[in-house]
Amino acid sequence: MVGLSPSSPRERNLTWLDWSFPSALSPDGKTMLFDEQGQAVGPSYQVYLRQMDGSLPALLGQGGSFDLSPDGRWALTNLISPRDELVLLPTGPGQPKPLGKWKIEYQWAVFFPDGRRILASGSEPGRPSRLFVQQISGGQPHAVTPEGVSFLNWQAISPDEKSIAAIGPDGRLAIYSVAQAAEPKPITGIDPDEIPIRWTPDGRGVYVWKPSEMPARVSIVDVATGRRTLWKEILPPDPAGILGLWPILITPDGKFYAYSYRRVLVDLFLAEGFK
Repeated sequence: MVGLSPSSPRERNLTWLDWSFPSALSPDGKTMLFDEQGQAVGPSYQVYLRQMDGSLPALLGQGGSFDLSPDGRWALTNLISPRDELVLLPTGPGQPKPLGKWKIEYQWAVFFPDGRRILASGSEPGRPSRLFVQQISGGQPHAVTPEGVSFLNWQAISPDEKSIAAIGPDGRLAIYSVAQAAEPKPITGIDPDEIPIRWTPDGRGVYVWKPSEMPARVSIVDVATGRRTLWKEILPPDPAGILGLWPILITPDGKFYAYSYRRVLVDLFLAEGFK
């Protein structure tokens, strides 16, 4: 788990225990929300908050994390098993706030910029995934897309809160309306195996990359024209054994970022002299 922040001109290794997985960055690039998995924490996941300057992380609770609230006071999480309830964990003093069980298995969720609503990708029993909007103050989530639409580990909501970048039933990235007032608009110029990261601040483009590509070439694609501009190439200092980067997180202003990667190393032995 690696990040570039205001506190350092170079990327810093922010890995904590066995398997550190970043889920969100604060807008100023100073704080990271991440999960810890692996033998060090047992069968469950743990949610941590860590300053990007490398200081020790703070354990917030159990579960899997999705996003930080715009004011930084809450971490949006859910239980790992069953994945049927969103929970707000305080990043400071306070008590967890469960948001109710609604017979939805949640795959991912993010805050709206207003901080009062949540966009969630989830599925009802026996049904394909679709997107739901849920109020922080309470009440049942309501669907805003047809079935077969999903998103995972990216900031899907446009800055003006009117549009959603999500994967449609055909497996392609498209723009959906939060108000359900328009048909989805496919984004030209994006390959099927490219994954979005977030919207640009002006809402005119999305950052995309291929998780399997090394180095990771992050580009900005204009959602209206499909025009592509290279933003940055990301390559860990030692690329040996790396299978790919996942995920990549970028602050709204595009100045700071974080990413995680998986490395698999093997030993090769040469045996000689056999008869």
